[in-house]
Amino acid sequence: MKRCLEALTVAATLCWGCAGASTLPEPPPAPTEGEAPPPEPEQKPAAASLTITSSPETEVLLDGKPVGKTPVTLHDLEPGPHDVTYVDEEAGNSTLPADLVPGQMNNIHYNLPQTILRKENPTGKKR
Repeated sequence: MKRCLEALTVAATLCWGCAGASTLPEPPPAPTEGEAPPPEPEQKPAAASLTITSSPETEVLLDGKPVGKTPVTLHDLEPGPHDVTYVDEEAGNSTLPADLVPGQMNNIHYNLPQTILRKENPTGKKR
């Protein structure tokens, strides 16, 4: 009887140990000598914002896509180089580069050629 009791105690201890070990996650394998560690996940840079203004007001495009009439403020833009196109049917469109800084409000302004000013105010007098 004593041997049976000892055998049951050993069996219970072994089973308990197995159950506990199966719930723990296995650690990642250590890099071997000469092997580079896995790359860190890439972090996306902070988004940029852009306020586009002009004199006089006009339609504008950002990277060839219409975004509205000036003044217009855009948020959640990809940082880096962009093209801002001011639409001018009389004198032709004007495109300016804008290099957006991440996490900042960027501003761009353009004074359209006088042809548009004359069209809106043919007398040239200040209003």
